[in-house]
Order: sequence, then C-alpha cells, then structure tokens
Amino acid sequence: MKLSDDYRAENDVVYKLQKFIYDLKQASWIWATVLQEFLVKHDLWRLKADYCVYTNDNLIVLIYVDNLLIINKGSDFKALLNLKKKLNKQFKMTDLDLAKCYLDIKITHLSDRLLLTQIIFIDEILEWFDIKDSASKSMLMIPGLQLDSDLADNPLNDMNTEYYQQMIESLLYLALDMWSDIA
Repeated sequence: MKLSDDYRAENDVVYKLQKFIYDLKQASWIWATVLQEFLVKHDLWRLKADYCVYTNDNLIVLIYVDNLLIINKGSDFKALLNLKKKLNKQFKMTDLDLAKCYLDIKITHLSDRLLLTQIIFIDEILEWFDIKDSASKSMLMIPGLQLDSDLADNPLNDMNTEYYQQMIESLLYLALDMWSDIA
C-alpha cells in the first residue's frame, strides 16, 4: 500500500489502514489481476471465449469470484497436485477435494468421464412454479405454425404474463447453460 500525498511518511511510524481491501470498489479487479498473473506465470492461458477459464495441455481452471474448480485433463495427476501446491503457497486456500457440485451443477465422477447435471436447479424451478408433481406429456408442433391470440379462450393478464415470462427465462437459462436440447 502507498500513502496518499496528504500524509508525510515519518520514520518508525505505523499507519493503520481504515478500510479493508474487500470494502474497496477495486477489490474484485485487483483479485482478478493477481490471479491472472499467477495462472499465466504457471503456464495457463485464458480462453478468448470465456475470460473465467484458463487451460493448458493438462489442466482446466474455472474461476467464479474467488472459487476455483481445477479439472485434470489426463490420467497424470502430477500437474494438478503441483498447481494446487503452488496455489496453496501463494494464497490462503481450502482444498475441498473432488467437486460434487459447482454453481448448482451436480458433478458425478464416473470411471472414464464426468457427468454434469442441473437437477438441483431444475427441482428449484419446478417447485418455484408449483409444477413439481405435474406429469410430462409429449406434444408435436407443426413447424411454421402461426398461433392466433384472438382464438385463445383466456388471454394472459399482467400477472400471468410475468409468471409465464419467468418460466421461459428459467428454461432459456438452462438451454443456454447446459440443456441445449430443450431450446
């Protein structure tokens, strides 16, 4: 830290910082910069498609605020253990071992792959819209069919419109995130 120009540094004087770094507006930017420098220094590069993902030949590092999910690409765990050791040396860190859930995505470790599901979020959607006990039904739609709102029995009022929009928004989130087949 550097004293502002208003203060004159005196020998043998200790200054007390009155604001924690987490209270500063720049704290998240500073953390991102420090972490990026660390990861780049350790031979990981940031994806152009997603600035929160770093990778190299052996590892994938996903960042969400101050949480890291490190994925080992191969069967050699040396690179993974080495990065964890360096992270632990540089930062105060807790290793939670194998991830079981990350950002509401359930992670199941199979012998040869990872299975990612959003069952938790889907259950929340179903409960939120009170349709958890509903039965599913397949229904084909004719491609290019134009629906006519004048033929509808009960047009949506403002409250129903907002409720419907929230449902569609939740489904779009799932479609964009992992479930592209529901798009």
